[in-house]
Amino acid sequence: LNQQGRLYLLAKLDKLIEIGALDEAETTILQIPKIDSDLFERWTRIAFLTGRIAQLCTELRDNSGLSKDLSVRIICLMKLNDWDAAALTLATAYSLEMIVQNRADLLIHYLDPKLIPKNQLALTTNAFDEIDHFLINSNANISSTASDQVRYQYMIYKSNSSLENTINAAEKLAIKKSINVSSLFDIYRNNYIAGSIGFWQRMIAVKNLDMTLKRNNHKAVSIALNKAIEEMHSANLLFLFAGEYADKLSKFF
Repeated sequence: LNQQGRLYLLAKLDKLIEIGALDEAETTILQIPKIDSDLFERWTRIAFLTGRIAQLCTELRDNSGLSKDLSVRIICLMKLNDWDAAALTLATAYSLEMIVQNRADLLIHYLDPKLIPKNQLALTTNAFDEIDHFLINSNANISSTASDQVRYQYMIYKSNSSLENTINAAEKLAIKKSINVSSLFDIYRNNYIAGSIGFWQRMIAVKNLDMTLKRNNHKAVSIALNKAIEEMHSANLLFLFAGEYADKLSKFF
């Protein structure tokens, strides 16, 4: 790539990461024959947001100059089953004050949860980043740290989290066009209703509309559609709803 093309690529990757379009960003990077340190830094952010770090760690093992981040090295050593090297790197970095206390505690817990109990971990930090996010969410015993930034929703969306968390994450990602809109509506369609407020109302509205569409009853469709529009509008999802149902509704109106 020439310099202009390279800057465009890096800017594109940064934007994709920002909006949580992590699969697209990762695919773009993996299509590039030679990964340099700038691309590897973006790949690192993506990998720790998705939890898919195995290939990243193998690349770092084979090309150690790609990253100087000690946290990344420690996590990758652990991922590659070299616990002793990970522990030694962490101990050395901490003794030389190259890793801050909060990060060191999270890394120690990551290496061995018994060494630092959950209640001794500080799960919030002013410098919260993708590595903190990975460490906090890599152990089911640690409570997830909330973030309004949409890129942090990907792991929640892909995990076996509660249905409420999954839907909330999917809605934020879909609004940013970071995931296929139909993926969100499939979550509504394919889960059982167990409530009547909040996201349950959106799920009920979608299921009712789908049911009336199958019955091919114009009046029932109209009633169900009005309710669905009301619920989707209240959650800022009306545009997504219109895109999902435009073709299905075209024969009725």
